[in-house]
Amino acid sequence: MKKTILKTTQKIILLIVVFSAVFFSWKISNRFEVPEAPSTSSLGSSLEIFTYNQSQHNDPVKNCWYDSGDYVVFLQRNVESLYYLSLAHQQAQKEAVRSDLWQVIDQQLPCAEEMLAKNLKQFRDQRSHGQNYFPPRFSDVTSDDEIYTFRENEGKDIHLLLSLTYRNLGDDEKADEHLEKAESLADVTITERCCEEGPLQHSYNEYIALQALAHDEEVDDDLFDGLWGVNFIALAHLNDGHQSVIRALLKDVKENWSPSAEQFDYIGGNYDIAGITAMESLYRKQFEDEQFHEFSDELWVYLEGENEYRVDFLNYEDVYHPCYFFNACELNDTLINGRDKTGFDPDRRDVWRNTEVQLVGHAQFILARVLYEEL
Repeated sequence: MKKTILKTTQKIILLIVVFSAVFFSWKISNRFEVPEAPSTSSLGSSLEIFTYNQSQHNDPVKNCWYDSGDYVVFLQRNVESLYYLSLAHQQAQKEAVRSDLWQVIDQQLPCAEEMLAKNLKQFRDQRSHGQNYFPPRFSDVTSDDEIYTFRENEGKDIHLLLSLTYRNLGDDEKADEHLEKAESLADVTITERCCEEGPLQHSYNEYIALQALAHDEEVDDDLFDGLWGVNFIALAHLNDGHQSVIRALLKDVKENWSPSAEQFDYIGGNYDIAGITAMESLYRKQFEDEQFHEFSDELWVYLEGENEYRVDFLNYEDVYHPCYFFNACELNDTLINGRDKTGFDPDRRDVWRNTEVQLVGHAQFILARVLYEEL
């Protein structure tokens, strides 16, 4: 009886060892292939997240950015990220910083142009979200890689954003080309079968501000709905020299600020906190008004850990994908979502609401870093 039990135990142990060896080999062979990340400047660590998000699926266009670690590619989101990175490139003072920013921007401009040339706006959809628990090569074999094309007259916002991006990069010929294409279209882009919070698309006010920025036209100084953080609406007011509008925004946040950041209790609120520091820097630079400079310091140290959660949101150890599932990369100086209406709970089931990195928001944070730290 004892011999039988011993043999059974040995067989079980052997099976566990064999299974573990096979799984370990599979895991290593299927892990992320991490490309070389920017590293010539102090901004390089913050830019690595974009490099790590390059798609490793067998897509019709290669190396486009995944949406925040999910195995979905949204051209709309990627182009918006490119816009904020190009603005950071325009504002950067140090050549090494500009070089690192260009390396990341140059990863995605060809992707955007090729997707547009092939009339493609999205690879995969909400059904692919849960598959990021598996390596991308495995997911590529097992997933239903749905490809979505633009609807008739759709894509105006993408061409407007690319026009602004090229303008920021000093390429007026490409900027004019995309602006002309934008004027031949009527509709903003809408994502398909996505996402947890519903389809992604630019609001009407965002579109109005985006159109004004691209055409260098003035927006009404009473365009307030959506005026928050650093976004098209805030930047359009700044572009028009509406000092009183931006001053009122900064004053309102300052008067209502608290270490709990309760007015930013929504998904991605940290990005708007960083965005307020970006707007303060741009405001101070344009209007030579120092009155909110110290307030920027309060917001920044909140992100760095001087908050009621005692969490450094820039260097959080357990970031919700893309890296930690297969130890593919290690993130530093990378801003996570932060608190929502239930606070900051690292043990909640939908922890992504607190600890995910959103590429558009992180691109806004990159702009804030460049401005606030005078990089």
